[in-house]
Amino acid sequence: MASTFATQEDESWRRKGAMKSEDFKMISKLIGLMHGSGVEELEASDGDLRVKITMFAAAQGRQEMHGAAPSDPPVDATVSNEAVDETTSFVCASMQGIFHRAPAPGAEPFVVVGSRISTGQQVGIIEAMKLFTPLLAPTAGVIEQILVENGVEVQAERPLFKVKCNSNTSSDGEAT
Repeated sequence: MASTFATQEDESWRRKGAMKSEDFKMISKLIGLMHGSGVEELEASDGDLRVKITMFAAAQGRQEMHGAAPSDPPVDATVSNEAVDETTSFVCASMQGIFHRAPAPGAEPFVVVGSRISTGQQVGIIEAMKLFTPLLAPTAGVIEQILVENGVEVQAERPLFKVKCNSNTSSDGEAT
């Protein structure tokens, strides 16, 4: 879900004077409470501050805030009809944060399209609050597609890699 709130130019939002940092903190907290709660719209007021927050499904193509770029570019949802004995799996973000394909800027990425991976192998990093969490492959196979650009903010459970698993790949990623 993406959220949006009215700007000063919007007639539904009025306040005398400039916003204070406490106001921004309150708005951020309200947005955080709405995520995952199922609440689609919320209006709140505190003194002369009135805020209306509306949550939109990401599939509707709405942006997080008016004038801001979406944090997650669309996933390439290409589907192919391959051999029946092969299955497709996805490596998904374990948490919200910045996705990194390499251990350091300018370094070689952990994996590229065509890389053979094993279960538990590190395929990326998720950075959140200056903590770098390894992104591990849940299954063995071959990286078929990289779905997200390096350095992009991603949400938890967002598919990052498409992995082709087949019946002749062992759990350590080696062909049998």
